[in-house]
Amino acid sequence: MPERTEIEELAARFIDERALPGSLLVEVGDVRVHVHTDRESLADELRSYFAPWWKGDGKGDGGTRRDDDDVIDVVAIEAEPLALEYDFTDWPRDPGKVGRKEAIADLDGGRIVKKVRTGMHFLIGPRTKVAIGPCAANSNQIINFVNAQVLGHYYSCGHALCHAAGVVMDRDRGLAISGFSGGGKSTLALWLVGDGSRFVSNDRILIDASRNRARMLGVPKLPRINPGTLLSNPALSGILPAERVDVLRRLPTSELWDLEEKYDVDIDRCFGEGRIQSDAPLDAFLVLSWDRRSTDPMDIRRVDLAERRELIAAIRKPPGPFWLDESGNAPAAPIEPSDESYLEALAKVAVYEATGRVDFEAAREYLRNDPR
Repeated sequence: MPERTEIEELAARFIDERALPGSLLVEVGDVRVHVHTDRESLADELRSYFAPWWKGDGKGDGGTRRDDDDVIDVVAIEAEPLALEYDFTDWPRDPGKVGRKEAIADLDGGRIVKKVRTGMHFLIGPRTKVAIGPCAANSNQIINFVNAQVLGHYYSCGHALCHAAGVVMDRDRGLAISGFSGGGKSTLALWLVGDGSRFVSNDRILIDASRNRARMLGVPKLPRINPGTLLSNPALSGILPAERVDVLRRLPTSELWDLEEKYDVDIDRCFGEGRIQSDAPLDAFLVLSWDRRSTDPMDIRRVDLAERRELIAAIRKPPGPFWLDESGNAPAAPIEPSDESYLEALAKVAVYEATGRVDFEAAREYLRNDPR
């Protein structure tokens, strides 16, 4: 047994000899993440969220922690916010984002990521994936931590990570939708699901360009959308309480558009079971450059991404502070994937741009026809 690294020693302080009765196995493509927690109620909440990807509670091991080369073990420990005596530095935010969100401290064998607002701490190393803190009150961060394992695996395998939604339309046509902040990619994706498409992911897809036909894999993240999207789409009408609907409908459209008040969309409940397809072909990529202040008609045209490299800014997504490279090293700053990596990933994919005013109905009409 190799000696424990510093990050493993720190993790052992919290998990050795601790009972972990809550257990679930999440499977995305060829990645399996086995989640263990000391709170059965948290495991229940995670099972509900990951229902389309839930593959039971893990090979009948009764919820005990195990070492298995083909399974990534994640442990979530409920605790008060920690006061760890390490030198943390702020992790840079994405362009356009403000405020402190995450801080990092690098140790022998891994990294601690601290969520500044919630006090959650994540211990990360090649054999260590431990979340400690008020997990039950921040289950969304545990969900993101599980998804980070999926993302990290495929990113390390050479898949291109994109800030995009994904759907599979009729005739098995895969479409990814990206856009600049607030561009409406999730709203358009949900309209298309309502029209009969299958849902791949809300805002993280990974592209595998190694095959004759490109494929996309969706990180299992359900849409989190603003009230404007909920009010405009009848399929989502049951998510908002009636009294809140009455208040929101009295707001001006411009104020409703800018309102930051997120709600989760349960795809199975809103659109019917079996509408999620995590692994799908990718035939077209639509970048939403439209503008709600524009008076020009909405227009969608095919573009040459090599000649319109500025659009890659709407597609690009760095892997973030939770990613370790194949040697187990944690980058000290965000990695900016190159333009060339996206040009290569999308070489077999038809790329389109939507311009003019925001018009979801016109976009849906265009996309009902095969844009390839």
